[in-house]
Amino acid sequence: MLIALAHNNIGYCAAEVGDTEQGREHATNALTLLHELGDRQGEATAVDTLGRIEHQVGNHAEAIALYEHAIELYQAENDDYSTAGVLINLGHPHLALEQRDQAVQVWQRALEMFERQGRDDEADRLRKQLAAVAGD
Repeated sequence: MLIALAHNNIGYCAAEVGDTEQGREHATNALTLLHELGDRQGEATAVDTLGRIEHQVGNHAEAIALYEHAIELYQAENDDYSTAGVLINLGHPHLALEQRDQAVQVWQRALEMFERQGRDDEADRLRKQLAAVAGD
């Protein structure tokens, strides 16, 4: 499992520095290994990373599908903490596709989770983000 998570971390970091091809390769390897291990939590993390990469390269519809799948996996594990983070990510490709209402909807959902979880700093940042989108 550690090798799979290392693949995901390498994939995430590679994408962050602009090497999305390498990022995608490592995240896909992680996803395959985690799926074989039956680690739904890890699988969700790898799917989230793949969503970030697809959004980064402009494949926004694919990013949305991946983020939604990651949310399903996290929710199956009753992981609202991680779900809230993916909801933040999910709003960005919606916004890129000019689907403002959908972005606001998922960010409102994340805000409610942040508030319930006592994640005040993240909730404050998200409120500002929502205000900026509403002001467009």
